[in-house]
Amino acid sequence: MKKKIILWGVIFFVSQFFFPQDLDQLSKNIASYINDFFVDKNNVHTSIIKFEDFSNFSDLMAQKFYQLLVSKFEASQTFHFKDMMINFNGNSGEFNLNNINQLNYFIFLKLIRNRDKLGAGVVIFSKSLDRIVGVHYREVLLNAGEINILNTVDYGFQSVGFSKIVEINAQQDLLDIKSIQDPSGDFRYFFYYPNKINIFKHRQTKLEKVSSFDLNWERPYYPVLEYEGKLSVFIFSGIVYLTAGNNFSPYCKVLKYQDNRWNELPALDFIPFKLLRINDQYYLSGSKYEEGKNFFKNKIILALFDSMKFNPKKYFEKKVPAFYSLAFSSKNDQLFSIHMIDRQYRYRFFSDNFEEQTMETEKRGASLSSTSDEWLAVSDYSRGSDTLYFYKIKGGSRHLVYQQKVKGEIVFISEGQWKSFSGFWVFVKKSNKYGNEFVLQFWSKREDTERDQENNLP
Repeated sequence: MKKKIILWGVIFFVSQFFFPQDLDQLSKNIASYINDFFVDKNNVHTSIIKFEDFSNFSDLMAQKFYQLLVSKFEASQTFHFKDMMINFNGNSGEFNLNNINQLNYFIFLKLIRNRDKLGAGVVIFSKSLDRIVGVHYREVLLNAGEINILNTVDYGFQSVGFSKIVEINAQQDLLDIKSIQDPSGDFRYFFYYPNKINIFKHRQTKLEKVSSFDLNWERPYYPVLEYEGKLSVFIFSGIVYLTAGNNFSPYCKVLKYQDNRWNELPALDFIPFKLLRINDQYYLSGSKYEEGKNFFKNKIILALFDSMKFNPKKYFEKKVPAFYSLAFSSKNDQLFSIHMIDRQYRYRFFSDNFEEQTMETEKRGASLSSTSDEWLAVSDYSRGSDTLYFYKIKGGSRHLVYQQKVKGEIVFISEGQWKSFSGFWVFVKKSNKYGNEFVLQFWSKREDTERDQENNLP
């Protein structure tokens, strides 16, 4: 423990010499913009009333940036600035807004990190005009030393990271995998292939197939270069439901398990990703593949779910960019946030009211998934290997905490369970001199894994 404290102390001490230069450069640019904006206006009273940090800095570093900026605002002869922030915790500022009526302009501030760049953005809101009147964003390039310090802070302690705890040889045409826990406490694993679903259970350290059923698709069929699909399995009112959709059929299979058999329900014309609760109503939430393609259309579909009368033909649509992958972050079925990889391979982050909060400009891989409202896994492809990024997303936030190289190309990521471990299934294509091989890996948070190993779980 002493070594860990000493190491954090060294990191903090060294970081004081690295970060201020870039933070000060950013603060000067932002202060200059604000000053120029108010230069022709008389008797302006303004304050920062919202500050969010998405840079993965410590709270202390974010506060340093805020203080640098405030010192420049308070020295301005162009406008009157009042510092209202009383605390900064959990990557967000807390402000005393009791005297907000004394202000005629509000400033919203955000700090962002895009890999090797540090960015800051401000929005100016006019209270008298009741609208946004100014937007400004600025980035500076972090040097190698700064990035190394950041990476040490983010990934330096393996106890906060994820590890691969199992790897299984897999078939090339595996489309998705999901798991549920039955009343006895055992897990069942559903492997989705283009024409069938295999169901497995644990037998010691391996998976044993317990049943299988075919999927008979009706015409029309779309010709595809590669099969892709999404599987959803959930329990509602004690009944297991399963949906299976793909990019080669316009229809999605829906089945429920009752009386010891799978009964097929009317097909859907969209693919559910998850059952969500929004405003105390349950919705099958998903989208549609572009016919015969490997990406989804520019809409999220919310179909009201009634288990007693299953016929969700009428639904709401939310316009979004066309995308390769999307994950709903939820807890107890309640939606918290939405995460997306769009058709330009950019990561996009939406709040629970479907308003976009963040869009990264640099390209990513095409896969992501989330576990409840805790963790988000995102792939990032580079020649010959992928990288897995793991983010903490509790409460609608998003903060990078760990990354790990993966040899091969990540085909898909799916939230799941392995024995007592929660985490992510990662389907990987590996190339060698004999061709391609496919493996299914399960990644879980390392401290959870070690804790269960200490309890002698097999």
